[in-house]
Amino acid sequence: RKKVLGEDVDTAMSYNNIGNVKYAKGDYNGALKTHEQALEIRKKVLGEEHADTANSYNNIGNVKYAKGDYNGALEIHEQALEIRKKVLGEDVDTAMSYNNIGN
Repeated sequence: RKKVLGEDVDTAMSYNNIGNVKYAKGDYNGALKTHEQALEIRKKVLGEEHADTANSYNNIGNVKYAKGDYNGALEIHEQALEIRKKVLGEDVDTAMSYNNIGN
């Protein structure tokens, strides 16, 4: 997809999906790398303050938590929360960010 479409939202979604599968398989280093690739594309294409960008931060936070990097996870989940509060207000995804910080 990256060869054909370049760095666009669909390519970012592909990286996101690959990251989710790697996470489910327990490949946390691989998941972190692909979620970070999705984040970089989303920041370029959609900007910092977008719901999909916040989702990438959330996914990275989840991986860091699974790896035992609790301080790193907290920092990233706080970034996701700030974006979600600005972009989405008080909705389900924002509540999920509060929950992740509380874990």
